[in-house]
Amino acid sequence: MGDGVRPARKPMKDAQEEAGLPPGVWMGRGLPALGLTAGQTVTERQAELLFGEGRHRDADRIKRECLDDGADPETARLATVLGQPVEEIEQRGQVPLLALDFVFRPQARLVVLLALGDDHTRRVIERAHERAIAVTLGWLEEEVAEVRWASGRKRTKAPALVVAKFRHFDNRHGFPLLHDHCLILNRVQRPDGTWGALDTVRRYQHVVAAGTLYTLTMTTEVCEELGLATVPREVTPGPAR
Repeated sequence: MGDGVRPARKPMKDAQEEAGLPPGVWMGRGLPALGLTAGQTVTERQAELLFGEGRHRDADRIKRECLDDGADPETARLATVLGQPVEEIEQRGQVPLLALDFVFRPQARLVVLLALGDDHTRRVIERAHERAIAVTLGWLEEEVAEVRWASGRKRTKAPALVVAKFRHFDNRHGFPLLHDHCLILNRVQRPDGTWGALDTVRRYQHVVAAGTLYTLTMTTEVCEELGLATVPREVTPGPAR
C-alpha cells in the first residue's frame, strides 16, 4: 500500500488515506458486464473477489440468490466464477494468473518538472498522464487483447478489459515519482458471453509498444500545452568489453 506493506486487518480504505493516496478507480470497456462504471471507487471486497478469487465482483449477492432459489452450495459458488475456477487450476499444480500489473510513469524530466513546477504545470502534466493512460488502454483493447479457450487452441479479439487503476506519487525511497498501477483483470468475456483468460503472451509481446505509445502521447500533449520541445537523443556505442 503506497509501495509499502499494509498492516494485517487494516482496511484498504484506511491504509490508502494514511498513505495519502487516492482510492483506486475502475477503467475499461468491460465494466458493464460486471455492473461497474468507469470512475467508480475500487472497494476492498471487489478487489478480493476479482483479483484474489477470480469471481464476479457481486459474488456474495449472486451466491445468496442462488441459494435462496434452492441451488446447492457448490452450484451457487460456481455461478459466481469468471472462467475456469481457481481450484481447478491449482489442482493441476499451476498458479492462477488473475491480473497483470501495467505501470505507467512519465519520463524522468517530466517527473522533475512536475515536482518543481507551479500549479498550472502540475495540472497539465497530470492531465496528460491520465489521457495517455486512457489512450494506451484503449489501444490495448482495440488492437492487442485476445481471449482464448480450448486450452489456447482458439482465440478471438476481446476489446473490453476490466482495469483497476491505483495512483502513487513517489517511489519506495520517498522521491517524487508520479505513476499509476493498472491491474488488468485476466478474465474477459467471449462473444458467447462466457468468461475466459487473456492471451497473456500476446500482451507481453506488445508491452514495449504500449509504453512507447504512452510516452509519446503524454510528451506531445505536455509540450504543446507548456510550449516545450523535445530533441532526438543520439544513442552512442557503449564501452568495449
